[in-house]
Amino acid sequence: MNKFLKLSVCVFILAGVCWACDEKEDPQLPYLSVAKDAQTQVFSAEGGSVEVLVNANVDFTAVPSAGAETWLTATKGNKIADGVVLTITAKANTSEEGQTGKIILSASGLKSIEINVTQAGVHYPLALSSFEPATGGHSAEITLTGENFGDVKDAVKVYFNDKRAEITEITNTRITALVPKGPGEQCDISVVVGGDSLAYSQKFAYQYTPYVYTVASGGDYILPSGIAVDENDNIVFVKRYEGNQGIYRMDQNNSNAITLLSNDTGGGPLGIIYDQQTGKFYVNIYSDTENLILTIDSKDQWRVEKNTVTITNAVIEGGKKWGLALHKSSGKLYTRYLSGDIVRIDPSSWQGESIATVTTQGNATESWALAFRANNPNQLWFVICQSSEMAYLDISNPGSGATWLNTTAERGYLDGTFAEAIFNEARFMCSDAAGKLYLPDQGNHAIRMITDTGVETFAGGNDWGDPSDPTCDGPAKSAKFGAPEGLCIAPDGTFYVGDTWAHRIRKIVFE
Repeated sequence: MNKFLKLSVCVFILAGVCWACDEKEDPQLPYLSVAKDAQTQVFSAEGGSVEVLVNANVDFTAVPSAGAETWLTATKGNKIADGVVLTITAKANTSEEGQTGKIILSASGLKSIEINVTQAGVHYPLALSSFEPATGGHSAEITLTGENFGDVKDAVKVYFNDKRAEITEITNTRITALVPKGPGEQCDISVVVGGDSLAYSQKFAYQYTPYVYTVASGGDYILPSGIAVDENDNIVFVKRYEGNQGIYRMDQNNSNAITLLSNDTGGGPLGIIYDQQTGKFYVNIYSDTENLILTIDSKDQWRVEKNTVTITNAVIEGGKKWGLALHKSSGKLYTRYLSGDIVRIDPSSWQGESIATVTTQGNATESWALAFRANNPNQLWFVICQSSEMAYLDISNPGSGATWLNTTAERGYLDGTFAEAIFNEARFMCSDAAGKLYLPDQGNHAIRMITDTGVETFAGGNDWGDPSDPTCDGPAKSAKFGAPEGLCIAPDGTFYVGDTWAHRIRKIVFE
């Protein structure tokens, strides 16, 4: 027999008024009470019995509440010194649903007492069958099948590794959920129902999808052309339009732009790159008269210095140059001048050497898009701005000349093989760690990607990105840009876009 549940506080009624006391009931007065902690009883689905001590010196009844008579009973036992032992019995529950009822104690002239009874439903073991699709990205819909999920969303949890998924629909044999953000490339999908937890035997392949977010927007000062970011998330961008040319550094936490150099740049600031080895940013200056490159030293209080480039083996008028590329293993800078000269520049001495002359196939001349491929670090790639001409030069053997992949002077918008692809003003280019090249296609409001086999759209390519349009951000393929010029990949792999005429700085992350 279970231990009797003793009464710690008793309640008795006299003349219609209730008093509480710590003493035992006055045997001369009528009383009926049950200890507070005995007034709630919980049974498993298997049912069973429990004994409750009822403190009473009067005759009383104990009956189930309406609707509970089929599964709940109460039986009075013999009277003992402290009262009466009441046995509450719950029959086995064969339903998956739990049930509730009451045992009501009543005595003439006294307030009734209710004992609340809850019984769990039958628990059937969780079983998992399959899920589809087997691969997907953030917010993709996935269907899980199995048995005994129940039909209450709040009672079930679905995890992709340690990331919880949102459940949108559920039945006892089917769950529809949304894939959470960034759980890892290979995922174990597990389902938790109550105390049961099971994982599917097959893995889910998570596809990281590029998403576009706005870092800063608004104001004439945010009119970024070239852009670069260091390992501390400092954004440095150049502004070359609307009279107030300059170089700015931005704190991503509060979007405040700090002026590093204003107007007195010596010409039009264009391409900018960051050298993680030295902590310096290099800014290419386009000028009819001076051959300048600026350095910005992040390790020396962001000091800006003008440097005159002296080309030792060629006569090149002024500093008519656009893009700038860093050869990481040597620390040398490379650029292409209006004359077609590919010049290698040593930042330690600012001596330059023309290593090749690359003449375009048509009349276009400007080389904004200029970058080394990470997987072939001696290949210097470039796309001509006012056409769709594309080529690369092997700097380890520059005498062999450029390899032309596209020679069309046409401008427009077309993805395809190297020979098929068409651009509309290719701007500053960069390489990811795998060797894919990315560049803003300004006239098409897009970010294009150059792979081993051709060109495809990486982000945008849709309508003009009005800064007031909240749909401009989102999945890269549906995002909108406003004639972007700047692009870089930060040391942590995040893409940053100088979204020029949308007056915004954007970032692209894989989630």
